[in-house]
Amino acid sequence: MSDPSPFDTLKFSTQLQEAGFSQRQADALTKGLQEALTATVATKADLAPIQARLDHVATKTDIAELRAEIAAAYRMMAVFAFTFIGTIIGATIALIRYLAP
Repeated sequence: MSDPSPFDTLKFSTQLQEAGFSQRQADALTKGLQEALTATVATKADLAPIQARLDHVATKTDIAELRAEIAAAYRMMAVFAFTFIGTIIGATIALIRYLAP
């Protein structure tokens, strides 16, 4: 982790000593707790690069919306294709009738 924890070691050590711990015990406990917090707690700065990568990941909702858009495009293409084929067939029939004796 890049930033130290916002843990006030002097205040914590003083509180332990006021509660009856020796200075040596309070300092050892304070050091151990600070190391544990520093080693296991992610700061906002640590999470920023991860959040930036997650912002570019598609969610299930995004994928569902995209699939719906693709399905709509396929339906439009099918309508266009059938309309085009119908127009070609109609034009061919009209041309055959026009050119037939």
